This record gives sequence, structure tokens and C-alpha cells, in this order.
Amino acid sequence: MAGDQLVTLSGRAAVGAPIVNAPVDARCEGGEGFIGSVTTNESGGFLGQVDASALPCALRVTGDGEDKVLHSFADSGGTINITPFTDLIIALSASMAPMDWFNQDEYATAVSSLNLAREEFLGALLNANYNLPGDGFDPFKSSFEINDAVDQLLDAFSAAIRGIPNVADYQAFVDLISSGNLAVIPPAPTPPEDDGSDSGDGNDGDNDNDDGDDDGRGGLIDIIFG
Repeated sequence: MAGDQLVTLSGRAAVGAPIVNAPVDARCEGGEGFIGSVTTNESGGFLGQVDASALPCALRVTGDGEDKVLHSFADSGGTINITPFTDLIIALSASMAPMDWFNQDEYATAVSSLNLAREEFLGALLNANYNLPGDGFDPFKSSFEINDAVDQLLDAFSAAIRGIPNVADYQAFVDLISSGNLAVIPPAPTPPEDDGSDSGDGNDGDNDNDDGDDDGRGGLIDIIFG
């Protein structure tokens, strides 16, 4: 609406690995959307503006691969992330595939129980032995950087769901969650145990040095708003 106040929506799109160079779309009240095009940067960061009167908005990032077409929901300006967690919480709340939710006119009404669905989903993660990054963690609104605790949680979760027997792909997993089947969430991966074979007091005198290899991903981003 002309003359309306603009609010900023910014956050990160990631599955653990960032979703890079991908368009982000907003579907808001009255057919509104982002003012201009919005694309994620190399760290999955994005920033866009919408008219304040157009809130709430359904969000979608379209990356390469079906597991990188994800959705989120913004009822106010500020931080809003797009991850498998936001996608699955929407599926649980709306009882439908998020791609169908995004395309319907009643998208806001369909997620009227979003807060309850979020708490149920996070409770299921805890029951499956995932380590949540603090009591106040909100998958939608808690800001995070690549390779921090939130991102590592996403990495672990994404790896676990890829290994679920008899679940063909991510969309099949989404369908199970949308039916309320939180029991399908796989247990958190366990780190491999150290068998002691690389201890420094071994009897092989030729292995004096082990060169460490630090290849952690940086967390700094440049926000892109087209």
C-alpha cells in the first residue's frame, strides 16, 4: 500500500549447509510481497522489506533440490529464518505440505496453532536426544550463523533424516510430520567413539607429528537485498 510503513524481514536459509544464491519469496496479506527481489548470499543470509500492513507473510526459499525448498512464517518484522525446522513446524501446524500451505489464501489461519506446534516439535527433538541451543531457542526468530550451535543442530538433524529406513526422501518425511507423526523423528546421531588408536604414546616411532586440519566454516555474512 502506497505510503505504508516498511518493515524488514532478515535471517538465514540453511539446512546446516547454507542455501546459497536462492530466491526468497514472500506471500503476504492482500497479495503483497517483498519490495523488490530477495536472494540469499553465500552464507544463506537474506534481507527484504514488506509493507507493515501486509503482515503476516508466508516465506519460501527455493534452492537446488527438494530438501532446499523450504518455508517459514513471519507475523512481525525482524529476524525470520527458513530451515527444515520452520518447514516441518508449519507442516505440523497446518496438517499439510508446506508447499500447499504457501499457495493457499488462508495461510495465516492454517497456522493458528503455530506456537503449540513449535513446542511439540522441539519437545520431540529433545526426546530424540538432540541438544537444543538454550531454553529460549525459537527456530523462526533466533538468529544464528553458519557453524554455530544452531547450525550444528541443523547439520545433525539433516544427516539423521537422510538415513531413515523406508522414508524415500525429504518430502515423504514432511508428509509424515504433517500427519502428526512426530515419532518418525530419528534419534540424534552419536559421535564415533575414540578407540585410542591415535593416542600419542603409541609404539610407532615414525608418527611423531599429526598435522591438524582446521576447516571450520566461517560465520560472517554480507546481507544481500535486491
